Amino acid sequence: MSTYGEANEKEEASSETNELAPTKPTKSVRTIEIWKEIFLTSTGRDKALKLIQYSIRVYLLFHLRSSKYFRRQPQKPWEADMIAGLQKAYSGLSLSRKCMIMFNWLNPLATVSAPESLSTSGEGKGKTRPQPLLRKILHSPPPVLLDLLCGISDDLATFYKLGLVPRRIGVRAESLADWCWFAGTLVDLVEVGVELSIIGGAITEIESRLYSETMTIPSLGTTAGQATDEELVRLRRQQYWSKVQRLKLLMDLIFVSYDVFHLKRYSDIMKTFSGLASAVLSSMKLYDKHHTTLSRSVV
Repeated sequence: MSTYGEANEKEEASSETNELAPTKPTKSVRTIEIWKEIFLTSTGRDKALKLIQYSIRVYLLFHLRSSKYFRRQPQKPWEADMIAGLQKAYSGLSLSRKCMIMFNWLNPLATVSAPESLSTSGEGKGKTRPQPLLRKILHSPPPVLLDLLCGISDDLATFYKLGLVPRRIGVRAESLADWCWFAGTLVDLVEVGVELSIIGGAITEIESRLYSETMTIPSLGTTAGQATDEELVRLRRQQYWSKVQRLKLLMDLIFVSYDVFHLKRYSDIMKTFSGLASAVLSSMKLYDKHHTTLSRSVV
């Protein structure tokens, strides 16, 4: 099933671009302060639980493989209890994460139902009337509609896991959420690819300009040169995190493809390591985001 708490990461990626723009004096930040800020947010707690969840899954995978090929004696009782406990922990963490990210569809719904007005013909320019919610939904951008649909279906699937929704509805909602996650990941990959091409072009342009100015004006003013260097550093840093985001999206795409297309070959291995890689990469981005915010805050 999809964990479409990744919808929050779209906001992180967009806000990250704005945070990279200004170059302000920074202060030293302790690691404990960064982790404190991370765990104050539901997204941060979700990433922590995801890391624990897929670390457990990796251990269980290796234990299963080693038991299958290398075990020469029966499993001891304490070992069987430990494995059973880890399997329960994995399932419990999965459900906890799903509950933690419930009602994420309120964000795209708020975007869709923004208080915009539609001018009515024949009533003058000053008179307006509110647009019906259904019309706003139908005229919303496809990515927003995708987030809304995925969030609602993901919540229905979670209610099914909690026993609050019939199986027929829950299974269909889970399948729909997976397809929405798959389509949304493809859209995000296209957006990140376009962003990387724009950033790469800007870096090439700045490097070409710096080379030309160095050749023609050896004694380039330090102020202008420093500003250009700062811009180049900012763009390269933005390019780096965009590449991290692209890799994370590729891991998500591998993971959800096994659910959407019902692939069986190497399913456990691929879903385990792609899930863990996605958790690590998204946690890196979140840590850097909070580190940047705290280091630029007023002392």
